[in-house]
Amino acid sequence: MKENTGLMRVLACFAAVVAYVWQEQSEYSFPQIQFAVFIFGIGVWSRACVLFPARPSRIQPPEAIADTLRFIGRHTLEIYAIQLAGSELLVKLVPDLAP
Repeated sequence: MKENTGLMRVLACFAAVVAYVWQEQSEYSFPQIQFAVFIFGIGVWSRACVLFPARPSRIQPPEAIADTLRFIGRHTLEIYAIQLAGSELLVKLVPDLAP
């Protein structure tokens, strides 16, 4: 299983790139030269992402900041939902703020 992890990562990246390029081309209908540049850029970016070694950074923040970042990272969806609900509530309470 361990030896297949790298291959699975490359295949997942390739599938994501193909889906993304297909979606963007169908949505924006790039001319041929722009499409070639787009594919080149996505290819370079994808290669960098696949080859980038995922390991802990040599530079670590202080523990208080690290705890805050861990909390935010683990609860991003909840924080986003609270922000959306708060925005809607604020517009209901103060209708002049609505666009």
